[in-house]
Amino acid sequence: ELMVALVHMMVWYASLQLFLAFSAGAIGRAREDGAQSPKSTVAAVKADPLEVRVKCWAVLLGHITGFAAINFFATLQQQVDRDTLSTGAVPLIAWVGLFLLCRATHDIRMEVIHMDERETSAERLWNECTQETENDVVGLAVAFVVVQWLRFVISGKLPSDEGEEGAS
Repeated sequence: ELMVALVHMMVWYASLQLFLAFSAGAIGRAREDGAQSPKSTVAAVKADPLEVRVKCWAVLLGHITGFAAINFFATLQQQVDRDTLSTGAVPLIAWVGLFLLCRATHDIRMEVIHMDERETSAERLWNECTQETENDVVGLAVAFVVVQWLRFVISGKLPSDEGEEGAS
């Protein structure tokens, strides 16, 4: 069950990375730096439609990936010993593990961005949106297992991996 949850999280994490890169135009299609998305002259103060679309997908995929990360780390928390130290170590494991994963994907993004020795606006958008989304994933996952741990410390019973009462 734990390995399935890990694979599930990693598939969504990889999908997030690739889809945001593609939707921003950083990979798969050319959008030269300085190129404007179609806008009306009246709507000059409105947001760039490309940026809005990328941020929309970032929020959606970030939440899906965050929930997959919650599932993995909550499943891990269910499998450790039922004591304060073991259940409390899972949030730290979650943070360190996701930090390292985010760092690795950041380094990969930087390699892709600097392959042509310049950063385009599409690559900048991809990097900014992806970093913000990765932070959301980390926040969702770590916060959930911290709350689970606090509930265990207070009540002496670890809620289920879905947060329901009644688990041992």
